[in-house]
Amino acid sequence: MKHKIRYLIYLVLLLSFILIPSSVFADFGDTTLKKGMNSTDVIELQEKLKELGFFTEKDFTNYFGPKTEEAVIKFQQSIGLTADGVAGEKTLTSINIKIKQKNLIPEGFTQLQIGDTGELVKTVQQKLFQLKHYAGEPTSNFDEATKEAVAKFQTANSLEATGIIDKATLIKLNTAADTQTTSRSNARTELGNDIVTYAKKFLGAPYRWGASNGKSFDCSGYVLYIFKNFDIKLGHGADDQFSIGTKVAKADLQLGDAVFFTTYKKGASHVGIYIGDNKFIHASSSGGSVIVTDLDTAYYKSRYIGARRYL
Repeated sequence: MKHKIRYLIYLVLLLSFILIPSSVFADFGDTTLKKGMNSTDVIELQEKLKELGFFTEKDFTNYFGPKTEEAVIKFQQSIGLTADGVAGEKTLTSINIKIKQKNLIPEGFTQLQIGDTGELVKTVQQKLFQLKHYAGEPTSNFDEATKEAVAKFQTANSLEATGIIDKATLIKLNTAADTQTTSRSNARTELGNDIVTYAKKFLGAPYRWGASNGKSFDCSGYVLYIFKNFDIKLGHGADDQFSIGTKVAKADLQLGDAVFFTTYKKGASHVGIYIGDNKFIHASSSGGSVIVTDLDTAYYKSRYIGARRYL
């Protein structure tokens, strides 16, 4: 009897899985959405249409009703698509493109050229500097140096070298800068993972004041030794290590960041390496070895003074 019941339960679950519409498992944009449908994708559709100014309702639902259909029609009309109110592949792709363009081009933007000033000019200069086309200090003034940098960027990206920031140039500039930032972020994350993996190999290594030889460590000697393996040179002293690198807010800690505490003397006198999940690894004099500790441990929470990023 028990075997029959188990078989029936299995059969029901199997049939349920088979009968569930494929749209439940599809990514947004892979399934046509139309009036009368219920799907979590409808909520995302409404959110995107609202961001573009076509869906005016306050609340979002997974039901594709008249208001959603009306918003889809208005969007389709705005870009010359067949206004049938059905969010098919062309409509969904166009929505995603418009969202991307909206994020890349400020509302009301026409172009930037010599003589223009303002925050957008400064942002352009910063991104050109990031991409190594602009060597000066961002000034918010579109001068000859900025024009030359824009022309260099345009030439490098198969655009007409006018030295004027038009929509096509701004989109290309924003995309290139964002791609580089993402690439650097991914590389930094990978390096952070490698640092943490390497640091954990020394768990249990004995604590010894002044040591940094791979067999025993003091706190800053441990951090020095770990980062040296990745060609990052640090001084042997928590205060020295605290005086360099990039400041990092506690809420923004990433794998491989150095975390500092004031313990036996004023200023940075203890250091460890952040390993994620609100924990850090360090050579502890009280623990007698390399250990992992939670940042919210009462002793360390009250003595935390900051973090530095060396990558």
